[in-house]
Amino acid sequence: MDFIIAFEKDGVTHIVLIEAKGVTSWGNKQMNSKVSRLKLIFEDNHCHNVKPHLVFLSPSKPQKLEMQTWSAWMKKDGSDNDFKFIPLSLPCGLMFVTRHKEPDSNGKEITKWTTKARRYVCKNS
Repeated sequence: MDFIIAFEKDGVTHIVLIEAKGVTSWGNKQMNSKVSRLKLIFEDNHCHNVKPHLVFLSPSKPQKLEMQTWSAWMKKDGSDNDFKFIPLSLPCGLMFVTRHKEPDSNGKEITKWTTKARRYVCKNS
C-alpha cells in the first residue's frame, strides 16, 4: 500500500488502504497477489473490531481489473464490479530519477543518476 490511514470510531478501528499510481497502471497479476495478502491479514479472524477499506488513487480509473477473487470489503458498497476510486491530478513537467552508465576519466564504467521528463498526457486545469 502507498498510504495507510487508521482511525477509531464507535469502538471500531478503520484502516484505509490507499493504492496509488501516477503514470503507470495496475495489472491483474499484481492486484491478485495484493488481494491474497490482504485476505490473509484481514480475514483470518485476527482482526476483531477492524474494518478495512481499499481505495485506488490515480489520474484515471482502472478499467480492466478482474475482481472475481476480491472480498466484498474491497469493493465499492459490496458491488461485484466496482471499487472505491479517487482521481489524482498530476502536475505538468513531472520528472523521474534514472541511472545510466558512462566512463569516468580512466575509462572505467560508472553509474550516474539523472532526472528525465515523464512521458504522459499533461492535463492543465
